[in-house]
Amino acid sequence: MERLKAICEQILRKPLSPDDNFVDAGLNANRALNIIRLFYLQTGIELDVNAFLEYPNLARLGQMLGCGKTGPDGKLILLREGKDESPPLFVYAGGVSVFLELDDLTRAIEQPGPIYGVSISWTDRPFDNPATVADEVQHALDTIRHHQPEGPVHLLGYSFGGVLALEIARALTAEGRSVAFCGLIDTPQNDHVWPLHRWTGFILARLAAKLQRVAKGVLAGMPARREAQAILTPDDLQRMSAPKRGHQLAFRFLNPKQPDYPYRAPQWLGGNTPGYTARACELLRMKGLYRPRRYDGPVTFFFSMQGSPVDCDARALWRPYLPQAEWVAIRGNHLSMIIGRNARTLAAEISSRLASAHDM
Repeated sequence: MERLKAICEQILRKPLSPDDNFVDAGLNANRALNIIRLFYLQTGIELDVNAFLEYPNLARLGQMLGCGKTGPDGKLILLREGKDESPPLFVYAGGVSVFLELDDLTRAIEQPGPIYGVSISWTDRPFDNPATVADEVQHALDTIRHHQPEGPVHLLGYSFGGVLALEIARALTAEGRSVAFCGLIDTPQNDHVWPLHRWTGFILARLAAKLQRVAKGVLAGMPARREAQAILTPDDLQRMSAPKRGHQLAFRFLNPKQPDYPYRAPQWLGGNTPGYTARACELLRMKGLYRPRRYDGPVTFFFSMQGSPVDCDARALWRPYLPQAEWVAIRGNHLSMIIGRNARTLAAEISSRLASAHDM
Protein backbone atom coordinates (compact mmCIF):
# COMPACT_ATOMS: atom_id res chain seq x y z
CA MET A 1 0.00 0.00 0.00
CA GLU A 2 2.92 2.34 0.61
CA ARG A 3 4.14 1.68 -2.93
CA LEU A 4 0.67 2.12 -4.38
CA LYS A 5 0.16 5.38 -2.49
CA ALA A 6 3.54 6.69 -3.69
CA ILE A 7 2.77 5.77 -7.30
CA CYS A 8 -0.69 7.37 -7.19
CA GLU A 9 0.76 10.56 -5.75
CA GLN A 10 3.51 10.54 -8.38
CA ILE A 11 1.06 10.23 -11.27
CA LEU A 12 -1.58 12.59 -9.83
CA ARG A 13 1.10 15.02 -8.57
CA LYS A 14 -0.57 15.62 -5.24
CA PRO A 15 -0.71 14.02 -1.78
CA LEU A 16 -3.57 11.61 -1.12
CA SER A 17 -5.29 10.75 2.11
CA PRO A 18 -6.85 7.27 2.47
CA ASP A 19 -10.36 8.61 1.79
CA ASP A 20 -9.60 10.95 -1.14
CA ASN A 21 -11.64 10.01 -4.20
CA PHE A 22 -9.33 9.12 -7.10
CA VAL A 23 -11.44 10.78 -9.80
CA ASP A 24 -11.93 13.96 -7.77
CA ALA A 25 -8.14 14.03 -7.33
CA GLY A 26 -7.68 14.09 -11.10
CA LEU A 27 -7.56 10.43 -12.10
CA ASN A 28 -8.43 9.75 -15.73
CA ALA A 29 -8.00 6.73 -18.00
CA ASN A 30 -4.42 7.51 -19.06
CA ARG A 31 -3.27 8.21 -15.52
CA ALA A 32 -4.92 5.04 -14.27
CA LEU A 33 -3.07 2.99 -16.88
CA ASN A 34 0.22 4.63 -15.86
CA ILE A 35 -0.45 3.72 -12.22
CA ILE A 36 -1.23 0.14 -13.25
CA ARG A 37 1.99 -0.14 -15.27
CA LEU A 38 4.21 1.18 -12.48
CA PHE A 39 2.52 -0.90 -9.78
CA TYR A 40 2.87 -4.02 -11.91
CA LEU A 41 6.56 -3.34 -12.56
CA GLN A 42 7.26 -2.87 -8.85
CA THR A 43 5.09 -5.63 -7.39
CA GLY A 44 4.07 -8.06 -10.15
CA ILE A 45 0.41 -7.32 -9.27
CA GLU A 46 -1.72 -6.14 -12.19
CA LEU A 47 -4.74 -4.08 -11.18
CA ASP A 48 -7.90 -3.98 -13.28
CA VAL A 49 -8.40 -0.48 -14.67
CA ASN A 50 -11.98 -0.42 -13.33
CA ALA A 51 -10.80 -1.11 -9.77
CA PHE A 52 -10.47 2.66 -9.32
CA LEU A 53 -14.22 3.04 -9.85
CA GLU A 54 -15.40 0.10 -7.76
CA TYR A 55 -12.89 0.96 -5.01
CA PRO A 56 -12.61 4.75 -5.36
CA ASN A 57 -9.93 5.59 -2.76
CA LEU A 58 -6.76 4.19 -1.24
CA ALA A 59 -8.56 2.78 1.80
CA ARG A 60 -11.05 0.81 -0.33
CA LEU A 61 -8.36 -0.26 -2.79
CA GLY A 62 -6.30 -1.54 0.11
CA GLN A 63 -9.25 -3.60 1.35
CA MET A 64 -9.62 -5.06 -2.14
CA LEU A 65 -5.95 -6.06 -2.29
CA GLY A 66 -6.15 -7.44 1.24
CA CYS A 67 -8.86 -9.82 0.06
CA GLY A 68 -6.57 -11.07 -2.71
CA LYS A 69 -8.49 -9.34 -5.50
CA THR A 70 -7.21 -7.05 -8.24
CA GLY A 71 -10.48 -5.66 -9.55
CA PRO A 72 -14.28 -5.81 -9.53
CA ASP A 73 -15.95 -9.18 -9.05
CA GLY A 74 -19.03 -8.83 -11.22
CA LYS A 75 -19.83 -7.90 -14.80
CA LEU A 76 -21.72 -4.75 -13.79
CA ILE A 77 -19.89 -1.71 -12.41
CA LEU A 78 -21.97 0.98 -10.74
CA LEU A 79 -21.02 4.23 -12.45
CA ARG A 80 -23.69 6.34 -10.78
CA GLU A 81 -26.41 5.62 -8.24
CA GLY A 82 -30.03 6.19 -9.18
CA LYS A 83 -32.42 8.67 -7.61
CA ASP A 84 -35.37 6.28 -7.69
CA GLU A 85 -36.43 2.84 -8.90
CA SER A 86 -36.48 3.81 -12.58
CA PRO A 87 -34.93 1.35 -15.06
CA PRO A 88 -31.14 1.52 -15.23
CA LEU A 89 -29.01 2.60 -18.15
CA PHE A 90 -26.57 -0.14 -19.21
CA VAL A 91 -23.40 1.27 -20.78
CA TYR A 92 -20.58 -0.32 -22.76
CA ALA A 93 -17.31 1.62 -22.86
CA GLY A 94 -14.83 1.59 -25.73
CA GLY A 95 -11.60 -0.37 -25.86
CA VAL A 96 -11.13 -2.93 -23.10
CA SER A 97 -14.03 -1.62 -20.97
CA VAL A 98 -12.20 1.45 -19.62
CA PHE A 99 -15.11 3.30 -18.02
CA LEU A 100 -12.94 6.15 -16.75
CA GLU A 101 -12.97 7.40 -20.35
CA LEU A 102 -16.72 8.00 -20.00
CA ASP A 103 -16.61 9.72 -16.60
CA ASP A 104 -17.38 13.22 -17.94
CA LEU A 105 -20.28 11.82 -19.92
CA THR A 106 -21.88 9.59 -17.28
CA ARG A 107 -21.66 12.34 -14.66
CA ALA A 108 -23.56 14.71 -16.96
CA ILE A 109 -26.34 12.37 -18.15
CA GLU A 110 -29.69 13.11 -16.52
CA GLN A 111 -31.01 9.67 -15.67
CA PRO A 112 -33.32 8.93 -12.72
CA GLY A 113 -32.24 5.31 -12.46
CA PRO A 114 -28.72 4.03 -11.87
CA ILE A 115 -26.06 3.87 -14.58
CA TYR A 116 -24.18 0.58 -14.84
CA GLY A 117 -21.08 -0.12 -16.86
CA VAL A 118 -21.18 -3.55 -18.50
CA SER A 119 -17.65 -4.94 -18.67
CA ILE A 120 -16.73 -7.43 -21.37
CA SER A 121 -16.46 -11.02 -20.16
CA TRP A 122 -12.88 -11.89 -21.11
CA THR A 123 -12.33 -15.54 -22.05
CA ASP A 124 -8.59 -15.88 -22.76
CA ARG A 125 -9.36 -18.30 -25.60
CA PRO A 126 -6.67 -19.28 -28.15
CA PHE A 127 -6.16 -17.08 -31.22
CA ASP A 128 -7.57 -19.71 -33.60
CA ASN A 129 -10.82 -20.01 -31.62
CA PRO A 130 -11.38 -16.48 -30.31
CA ALA A 131 -14.38 -15.08 -28.47
CA THR A 132 -17.04 -13.43 -30.63
CA VAL A 133 -19.62 -10.70 -30.23
CA ALA A 134 -22.27 -13.42 -29.91
CA ASP A 135 -20.41 -14.83 -26.89
CA GLU A 136 -20.38 -11.44 -25.18
CA VAL A 137 -24.04 -10.83 -25.99
CA GLN A 138 -25.00 -14.07 -24.26
CA HIS A 139 -23.02 -13.13 -21.14
CA ALA A 140 -24.65 -9.69 -21.11
CA LEU A 141 -28.17 -11.05 -21.62
CA ASP A 142 -27.79 -13.32 -18.61
CA THR A 143 -26.65 -10.35 -16.52
CA ILE A 144 -29.41 -8.01 -17.72
CA ARG A 145 -32.12 -10.64 -17.21
CA HIS A 146 -30.88 -11.26 -13.67
CA HIS A 147 -30.53 -7.57 -12.78
CA GLN A 148 -33.64 -6.32 -14.60
CA PRO A 149 -35.98 -9.26 -15.22
CA GLU A 150 -38.76 -7.10 -16.68
CA GLY A 151 -39.50 -3.65 -18.03
CA PRO A 152 -38.01 -1.56 -20.85
CA VAL A 153 -34.24 -1.77 -21.30
CA HIS A 154 -31.97 1.23 -21.95
CA LEU A 155 -28.62 0.65 -23.68
CA LEU A 156 -25.71 2.88 -24.62
CA GLY A 157 -22.38 2.01 -26.22
CA TYR A 158 -19.31 4.06 -27.08
CA SER A 159 -16.98 3.11 -29.94
CA PHE A 160 -16.98 -0.70 -30.39
CA GLY A 161 -19.15 -0.85 -27.27
CA GLY A 162 -21.91 0.41 -29.55
CA VAL A 163 -21.78 -2.84 -31.52
CA LEU A 164 -22.32 -4.77 -28.29
CA ALA A 165 -25.23 -2.52 -27.27
CA LEU A 166 -26.78 -2.92 -30.74
CA GLU A 167 -26.51 -6.70 -30.73
CA ILE A 168 -27.93 -6.92 -27.22
CA ALA A 169 -30.86 -4.77 -28.39
CA ARG A 170 -31.36 -7.17 -31.31
CA ALA A 171 -31.37 -10.21 -29.02
CA LEU A 172 -33.72 -8.63 -26.45
CA THR A 173 -36.15 -7.54 -29.18
CA ALA A 174 -36.12 -11.04 -30.64
CA GLU A 175 -37.23 -12.50 -27.31
CA GLY A 176 -40.01 -9.93 -26.89
CA ARG A 177 -38.35 -7.47 -24.48
CA SER A 178 -38.86 -3.75 -25.04
CA VAL A 179 -35.69 -1.75 -25.82
CA ALA A 180 -36.85 1.78 -25.09
CA PHE A 181 -33.48 3.39 -25.87
CA CYS A 182 -30.44 2.17 -27.79
CA GLY A 183 -27.71 4.76 -28.27
CA LEU A 184 -24.54 4.26 -30.31
CA ILE A 185 -21.68 6.75 -29.89
CA ASP A 186 -19.34 6.95 -32.90
CA THR A 187 -19.41 3.19 -33.36
CA PRO A 188 -16.99 1.90 -36.04
CA GLN A 189 -17.01 -1.15 -38.25
CA ASN A 190 -13.90 -3.19 -38.89
CA ASP A 191 -11.84 -2.61 -42.03
CA HIS A 192 -12.81 -5.99 -43.49
CA VAL A 193 -16.44 -4.99 -44.13
CA TRP A 194 -16.00 -1.45 -45.43
CA PRO A 195 -17.28 -1.16 -49.03
CA LEU A 196 -14.26 -1.25 -51.33
CA HIS A 197 -14.86 2.21 -52.80
CA ARG A 198 -15.05 3.77 -49.33
CA TRP A 199 -11.96 1.93 -48.14
CA THR A 200 -10.02 3.02 -51.24
CA GLY A 201 -11.11 6.65 -50.83
CA PHE A 202 -10.18 6.60 -47.15
CA ILE A 203 -6.70 5.16 -47.81
CA LEU A 204 -6.01 7.68 -50.60
CA ALA A 205 -7.13 10.56 -48.36
CA ARG A 206 -4.83 9.37 -45.56
CA LEU A 207 -1.87 9.05 -47.91
CA ALA A 208 -2.51 12.52 -49.31
CA ALA A 209 -2.71 13.99 -45.82
CA LYS A 210 0.55 12.29 -44.83
CA LEU A 211 2.35 13.60 -47.91
CA GLN A 212 1.06 17.07 -47.15
CA ARG A 213 2.38 16.90 -43.59
CA VAL A 214 5.78 15.71 -44.82
CA ALA A 215 5.92 18.52 -47.36
CA LYS A 216 5.06 21.11 -44.75
CA GLY A 217 7.71 19.68 -42.43
CA VAL A 218 10.38 19.89 -45.12
CA LEU A 219 9.50 23.48 -45.93
CA ALA A 220 9.49 24.40 -42.22
CA GLY A 221 12.89 22.81 -41.61
CA MET A 222 11.51 19.83 -39.66
CA PRO A 223 11.67 21.22 -36.09
CA ALA A 224 12.58 18.64 -33.49
CA ARG A 225 9.77 17.22 -31.39
CA ARG A 226 9.78 18.05 -27.72
CA GLU A 227 10.42 14.92 -25.73
CA ALA A 228 7.69 14.01 -23.25
CA GLN A 229 8.79 13.37 -19.70
CA ALA A 230 9.15 9.62 -19.34
CA ILE A 231 7.47 7.92 -16.44
CA LEU A 232 8.80 4.49 -17.40
CA THR A 233 12.37 3.75 -18.45
CA PRO A 234 13.13 2.17 -21.85
CA ASP A 235 13.94 -1.10 -20.06
CA ASP A 236 10.57 -1.00 -18.34
CA LEU A 237 8.74 -0.53 -21.62
CA GLN A 238 10.76 -3.28 -23.29
CA ARG A 239 9.54 -5.71 -20.64
CA MET A 240 5.95 -5.00 -21.65
CA SER A 241 6.38 -4.38 -25.37
CA ALA A 242 4.70 -6.07 -28.28
CA PRO A 243 5.23 -5.71 -32.02
CA LYS A 244 4.44 -2.25 -33.35
CA ARG A 245 1.16 -1.47 -35.06
CA GLY A 246 0.70 -2.33 -38.71
CA HIS A 247 -0.39 -0.23 -41.64
CA GLN A 248 -4.05 0.22 -42.54
CA LEU A 249 -3.27 -0.48 -46.20
CA ALA A 250 -2.66 -4.18 -45.43
CA PHE A 251 -4.88 -4.71 -42.39
CA ARG A 252 -8.09 -5.09 -44.40
CA PHE A 253 -6.80 -8.33 -45.96
CA LEU A 254 -5.68 -10.09 -42.76
CA ASN A 255 -7.47 -12.96 -41.03
CA PRO A 256 -8.47 -12.17 -37.40
CA LYS A 257 -7.43 -15.71 -36.48
CA GLN A 258 -3.80 -15.14 -37.49
CA PRO A 259 -1.44 -15.23 -34.48
CA ASP A 260 -0.12 -11.69 -35.03
CA TYR A 261 -3.40 -10.13 -36.21
CA PRO A 262 -3.90 -7.73 -33.25
CA TYR A 263 -0.37 -6.38 -33.53
CA ARG A 264 -0.97 -5.47 -37.18
CA ALA A 265 -3.99 -3.31 -36.35
CA PRO A 266 -3.62 0.45 -36.98
CA GLN A 267 -5.08 1.01 -33.48
CA TRP A 268 -2.48 -1.17 -31.73
CA LEU A 269 -0.52 0.34 -28.84
CA GLY A 270 2.21 -1.65 -27.12
CA GLY A 271 3.84 -1.15 -23.74
CA ASN A 272 0.93 -2.34 -21.62
CA THR A 273 0.73 -4.92 -18.86
CA PRO A 274 0.15 -8.60 -19.79
CA GLY A 275 -3.53 -8.72 -18.83
CA TYR A 276 -4.34 -5.47 -20.62
CA THR A 277 -2.47 -6.68 -23.71
CA ALA A 278 -4.35 -10.00 -23.72
CA ARG A 279 -7.69 -8.19 -23.46
CA ALA A 280 -6.75 -5.82 -26.29
CA CYS A 281 -5.88 -8.81 -28.50
CA GLU A 282 -9.18 -10.50 -27.71
CA LEU A 283 -11.13 -7.32 -28.42
CA LEU A 284 -9.43 -6.73 -31.78
CA ARG A 285 -10.14 -10.30 -32.89
CA MET A 286 -13.77 -9.94 -31.75
CA LYS A 287 -14.08 -6.73 -33.73
CA GLY A 288 -12.41 -8.26 -36.79
CA LEU A 289 -14.80 -11.23 -36.86
CA TYR A 290 -17.95 -9.14 -36.46
CA ARG A 291 -20.22 -8.73 -39.49
CA PRO A 292 -23.01 -6.13 -39.28
CA ARG A 293 -26.61 -7.01 -40.07
CA ARG A 294 -29.71 -4.94 -40.66
CA TYR A 295 -31.52 -3.88 -37.47
CA ASP A 296 -35.02 -2.47 -37.89
CA GLY A 297 -35.47 -1.21 -34.34
CA PRO A 298 -35.08 2.45 -33.31
CA VAL A 299 -31.48 3.56 -32.72
CA THR A 300 -29.93 6.93 -31.95
CA PHE A 301 -26.47 7.26 -33.49
CA PHE A 302 -24.31 10.06 -32.08
CA PHE A 303 -21.44 10.71 -34.50
CA SER A 304 -18.42 12.98 -34.10
CA MET A 305 -18.16 15.85 -36.58
CA GLN A 306 -14.41 15.34 -37.03
CA GLY A 307 -14.52 11.54 -37.10
CA SER A 308 -11.71 9.12 -36.36
CA PRO A 309 -8.24 9.01 -37.96
CA VAL A 310 -8.40 5.21 -38.34
CA ASP A 311 -12.04 4.66 -39.35
CA CYS A 312 -14.29 5.59 -42.25
CA ASP A 313 -17.28 7.89 -41.83
CA ALA A 314 -19.56 6.00 -39.45
CA ARG A 315 -22.74 7.38 -40.99
CA ALA A 316 -21.88 6.17 -44.47
CA LEU A 317 -21.01 2.70 -43.15
CA TRP A 318 -24.02 2.20 -40.90
CA ARG A 319 -26.92 3.78 -42.84
CA PRO A 320 -27.68 0.62 -44.87
CA TYR A 321 -27.93 -1.42 -41.66
CA LEU A 322 -29.90 1.02 -39.47
CA PRO A 323 -32.94 2.21 -41.45
CA GLN A 324 -34.70 3.56 -38.33
CA ALA A 325 -31.68 5.41 -36.93
CA GLU A 326 -31.71 9.01 -35.80
CA TRP A 327 -28.37 10.70 -36.60
CA VAL A 328 -27.09 13.31 -34.15
CA ALA A 329 -23.89 15.29 -34.81
CA ILE A 330 -21.62 16.04 -31.83
CA ARG A 331 -18.65 18.42 -31.85
CA GLY A 332 -15.17 16.93 -31.61
CA ASN A 333 -13.46 13.82 -32.87
CA HIS A 334 -13.81 10.21 -31.77
CA LEU A 335 -11.90 10.87 -28.52
CA SER A 336 -12.78 14.49 -27.70
CA MET A 337 -16.55 14.06 -28.14
CA ILE A 338 -16.73 12.33 -24.71
CA ILE A 339 -14.62 14.89 -22.83
CA GLY A 340 -15.41 18.24 -21.21
CA ARG A 341 -17.83 20.56 -22.98
CA ASN A 342 -18.41 18.11 -25.83
CA ALA A 343 -19.34 15.42 -23.30
CA ARG A 344 -21.87 17.76 -21.68
CA THR A 345 -23.42 18.47 -25.08
CA LEU A 346 -23.58 14.75 -25.83
CA ALA A 347 -25.05 14.06 -22.37
CA ALA A 348 -27.82 16.60 -22.97
CA GLU A 349 -28.76 14.87 -26.23
CA ILE A 350 -28.76 11.47 -24.55
CA SER A 351 -30.72 12.78 -21.56
CA SER A 352 -33.54 14.19 -23.68
CA ARG A 353 -33.99 10.85 -25.44
CA LEU A 354 -33.81 8.91 -22.19
CA ALA A 355 -36.53 11.16 -20.76
CA SER A 356 -38.76 10.30 -23.72
CA ALA A 357 -37.95 6.62 -23.28
CA HIS A 358 -38.89 6.70 -19.59
CA ASP A 359 -42.23 8.28 -20.53
CA MET A 360 -43.09 5.45 -22.93
